[in-house]
Amino acid sequence: MTAVTSDRWGVVPDVIAAIGNTPLVRLRRASEATGCEILGKAEFLNPGQSIKDRAALSIVRDA
Repeated sequence: MTAVTSDRWGVVPDVIAAIGNTPLVRLRRASEATGCEILGKAEFLNPGQSIKDRAALSIVRDA
């Protein structure tokens, strides 16, 4: 899989390029409560709103 870079506004060339570029979101309250930096992956920002987007893309590419 080739890495795709976005422009400075986060715009990717097409929907396929958006799959797998899932942002991390800092969970401030949980981090403060535990004293650790806690990050969550925002999989809902994938085009299909699921982690399964990566698996589906891989299946299609291998077909």
